[in-house]
Amino acid sequence: MQIAQQLYEGIELGSKGVVGLITYMRTDSTRISTEAIDELRDFVTKKFGVDYVVNKTRKFKSKKNIQDAHEAVRPTSVNYEPKKIQHFLTKDQFKVYQLIWARFVATQMKDALFYQTVVDIDSDKFKFRISGRVNVFRGFMQVFSDDSVKDKENDTTLKLPKNIDVGKEVNIDKVLPEEHFTKPPARFNEASITKELEDDEIGRPSTYATIIERLIVQKYIEKTEKKLISTELGNIVNKLLIENFSEIFNIKFTKKMEKNLDKIEYGEINMLDLLNKFYKPFEKTLEAVNQKRSEIKKTAQQLTGEKCPSCKTGDLIIKWGKNGKFIACNNFPKCKYTSSLDDENQKTRKEIEIVGKCDKCNKGNLVVKYGKYGKFVACDNYPECKNIISEQINVNCPIEGCDGHIKTKITKKGKKFYGCSNFPKCTFATWNKPIEKKCDQCGHPILEEINDLRAKNSYYICPSCKKKYDKI
Repeated sequence: MQIAQQLYEGIELGSKGVVGLITYMRTDSTRISTEAIDELRDFVTKKFGVDYVVNKTRKFKSKKNIQDAHEAVRPTSVNYEPKKIQHFLTKDQFKVYQLIWARFVATQMKDALFYQTVVDIDSDKFKFRISGRVNVFRGFMQVFSDDSVKDKENDTTLKLPKNIDVGKEVNIDKVLPEEHFTKPPARFNEASITKELEDDEIGRPSTYATIIERLIVQKYIEKTEKKLISTELGNIVNKLLIENFSEIFNIKFTKKMEKNLDKIEYGEINMLDLLNKFYKPFEKTLEAVNQKRSEIKKTAQQLTGEKCPSCKTGDLIIKWGKNGKFIACNNFPKCKYTSSLDDENQKTRKEIEIVGKCDKCNKGNLVVKYGKYGKFVACDNYPECKNIISEQINVNCPIEGCDGHIKTKITKKGKKFYGCSNFPKCTFATWNKPIEKKCDQCGHPILEEINDLRAKNSYYICPSCKKKYDKI
């Protein structure tokens, strides 16, 4: 949708200036203006020949209650051929525009024609069948032949041997029986779940991408190798909502609500009447669920089997927060002890890592904790003592004459970087983690750790002379 938005807003096409290449893309309309169809039919005639233009203008049926304020997604002008403007587009912009352009052009081209042959071979016990086809007229497939956008579904051709005659005898060399089992449905990806939402009439073209993105942000689903997989949190939330709000959290309700919202837009029903009809029974359900809130919360919690190291009386439980799972004391709010949970092996840290005595309250210990922005050191006497120290790097500031040390910091946008503890007196800062190792080429006092995720490579580099070192 972001790439389509760029094509819609406009691309710089040299002397022609900024040109919007596609029409508004957040629509499910299939309507095309008469002017656009006339331009397209004229283009196909000149580009491929009059034999390729469909005799009667092809129109597509629209679904009920579609948002028809805009035309179908199409090129603003069919004369902006993808290959002619490719050098103005990024790789992804070209792919998206080429797909929209080719599909649009194909709508007013004739059907492809195939000569199909079916051969049956009979024997005493078995009957074999093979079929093949040969393309005799490419029709709309011609628009895909010169482009990298391939229409694989319609471009497959299976040719049979030419020396097949009726009545010809063949020998059975071997019979190989095979057993096939029904495969489970494949996991959803972004494309297939969008198709499912469309089929179930949930959401609109303007909200499909937002729905999926929101589920990922809330950690209800995760994207693994292009597949969308429900998380443990997503399964728990889904179960709780269906058990307590079954009338609302189902496809029929969503579909009905979408239709009713359309009826409000068309003036067929009154908005307040619809809201009152929905809210009054919903309010009663909400009150009933609210009364058993504590019971519902307990179903989403797990006991760790350990005692709280802070109050010594409470039990440690696994809870869910906005940043995922964490460990807390069940004596909350009397005891506010919390600890992170290792997401990889789902085990609690049984040994608390103590790094020293708190220099602020002189009562508690400084312990290693894990938060939203990674590892940090804090006093275990929290909330009485709120002493928090960033991740210990143990690297002195490389600026000559500065006696500060490097510490982890967070920008206003939540991005981690490394800076000097003497800020603002010393303004040293870097995005890469500093390593206390001297460069043997230029003598710079530190190296920086580089993790190249794309190349799956990790190494050290001198920030001064850029010499690379293998990670040891």
